[in-house]
Amino acid sequence: ELVTNGDFSDGSTGWVLRADSTVVGEKVVVAGGDAGQGGMYQPNFLTAGLSYQYKFEILDYTSGVVTLVDIVGAPQFSTEESFTFTGVQSNRNLAFFTSNPSFLSMDNVSVKRIIEVA
Repeated sequence: ELVTNGDFSDGSTGWVLRADSTVVGEKVVVAGGDAGQGGMYQPNFLTAGLSYQYKFEILDYTSGVVTLVDIVGAPQFSTEESFTFTGVQSNRNLAFFTSNPSFLSMDNVSVKRIIEVA
């Protein structure tokens, strides 16, 4: 496991929270805000060009889009469910940014390196 405090049991430790985002009850809550101002990120711990398995949950969904901006193709998610997918990092950050207006929460973030066998 590469993510620090992916279950938010230690509040926002290890995360940089963007405007309109806060930790409530061991999850990140995004409420409203300008385009691209909600969400959170962990800087400088992944390697650009490598493949990873990403897992996270979107909960309490009312509106908005979550974009993983530092993954090739910048995948977007806009439903209340658990997600598991593989992707390639475009830089060293794990960043979840939200659109305007976003009313949702996120929890149980996990990233694991995929070891490719030749």
